[in-house]
Amino acid sequence: MRVEDVMTKDVVAARPESTLKEVARLLAEHGISGLHRERADLIKAFVRRDDELEHEIREEILRMLLSVPAEIAVTIAEGDVALAGEVETQADAEALLRVIERVTGVVSVDSGLTWRENGSRP
Repeated sequence: MRVEDVMTKDVVAARPESTLKEVARLLAEHGISGLHRERADLIKAFVRRDDELEHEIREEILRMLLSVPAEIAVTIAEGDVALAGEVETQADAEALLRVIERVTGVVSVDSGLTWRENGSRP
């Protein structure tokens, strides 16, 4: 078998400064396969739709961790999550941040959470 038999002539390249998120989207958009299974799973994680992420965060995480999940605003754009609102304690704010950071497909979390103890931010 020759290389030209298995490789494409239409090369897709990422810039050196591209983020992992940008590269994953590029690979998915161009239907590039030929990756090891672990890398293919990584790409799928970064191309989850924002509404899927929001549903998981609201319905599974906020309801599980907070007594009043409606007090937390969740905004998601291309996997970047922004949180706003007030929780009971600083420990609640930090735990919520750590759990959401681990959701498959979440790229980053910007916490604008405050807590009732003294109104501070994490």
